[in-house]
Amino acid sequence: MRTLRSTLAALILAVSCFSPQALATSFTTDQGDVWAVPGENGWGFLSSQVGSVIFGALFVYAPNRFPTWYTATLSYAGNFVWTGDLYVTDGPWFGAVPFGGVTYRRVGTMTWTAQTVTSGQLRYDVDGVLVVKNNVTRLFMGYDDFSGRYAG
Repeated sequence: MRTLRSTLAALILAVSCFSPQALATSFTTDQGDVWAVPGENGWGFLSSQVGSVIFGALFVYAPNRFPTWYTATLSYAGNFVWTGDLYVTDGPWFGAVPFGGVTYRRVGTMTWTAQTVTSGQLRYDVDGVLVVKNNVTRLFMGYDDFSGRYAG
């Protein structure tokens, strides 16, 4: 019995020595947040990051002054820069039943450059009109409350 335990222990040790190491799951400082430019009310950028990909939604006003949403799936390009194609969507009134018939069209590109943990630059072009927003900052909405009792 003792020989069986020793053999099993040696096998477990050998397997653990040659197993691949666990890697960290964090890619970068999370870029997911609500972003705005101070003093530019009505303009903003929403982002959600999973690994090296950011889904971004830009809320602005179109030339006809109607609120408009643009979306992009941004891929990591290196040096804290994400870039991808920018799309505009159109669809029915939100109360339409059934909801359907949504269309989308590629209008340009979007590039997010994280400059610090709390700020960055957003570049996007819509049908040939280039917009560069500097000093884009995280919109403060409150602090997480970690007080309480925890058990493990």
